[in-house]
Amino acid sequence: MLRRHFMFLSASTLLAVGSGLARGEDGVPADPRKIIFLADTHIGAPAPRHSENLRGIVSEIISMNPRPGKIFILGDLAFSYGKTEEYQELKEILAPVEKAGIPIFFVVGNHDTRERMFEVFPEKKLEQAEIPGKQVGIIESEGVDFLILDSRLDDPREYMSQKKQFPHRQPWDGTMEAESIAWMEKHLPTYPRPLFVLAHHPISQTKIGGLLEKIPAVQGYLFGHEHKYLRQKSGELETFTFPTTSQRIHGKAEPNGFMELNICPEGFEFTLCALNDSHPLDGRKEVLPQKKI
Repeated sequence: MLRRHFMFLSASTLLAVGSGLARGEDGVPADPRKIIFLADTHIGAPAPRHSENLRGIVSEIISMNPRPGKIFILGDLAFSYGKTEEYQELKEILAPVEKAGIPIFFVVGNHDTRERMFEVFPEKKLEQAEIPGKQVGIIESEGVDFLILDSRLDDPREYMSQKKQFPHRQPWDGTMEAESIAWMEKHLPTYPRPLFVLAHHPISQTKIGGLLEKIPAVQGYLFGHEHKYLRQKSGELETFTFPTTSQRIHGKAEPNGFMELNICPEGFEFTLCALNDSHPLDGRKEVLPQKKI
């Protein structure tokens, strides 16, 4: 898995040296226009292979030169339903990234429990006065900003009480409550910079595609949950489903791994980095032209 970065190491190093990039304590530069996305890590004692996978990815990220400017984890950090010990194990796995000074940002998934997550990671909590109790906030970055939304369904019992009327409902589905929608309607229509929207659940469940299509700044909707890789459109909105880092792939042909975003003058280049170097989708690139605001 490391070889794809090793092959370009010398060229990347020369670029980094000449570009004045920020450097970590060990002197390795970080490129603010390189972003890493992980999804569905599912860390927990019953699933040691999930932890092994993430340790390998962390090692690969640390070996990059330049390193990424930011890392986002798109929900379902925990294996069960957000046990304290699961987040403690995750904290230990992510320690080399934290030591390298690479900021990490969390999206809440249906397997997560906010209270326990923020007991272990209090610094990761995002708060908006208009949306109490939800993990919502905008992370500013170079070239494009990122809106983190909280799609966790907090009361599945009420939701599932209508299963006879809606037979496809599942307790792990997502939602977008009225407070978050009102907050977006208030703050996003005149947002002045390119913006990606991040959530755990697909837009078919959050049902905000129509809203996001009307906001000029929004470049696309990025999510996890489905443990597969897929680029498609919801109306005119670009959406990307990102693969799981865990062993829980949905379908034998699906990859597991992570995504790398490079922000270029002409737009956004996404690269799929599969855990299996021989997977046919390893190294697949998708270029998304930047929408004018």
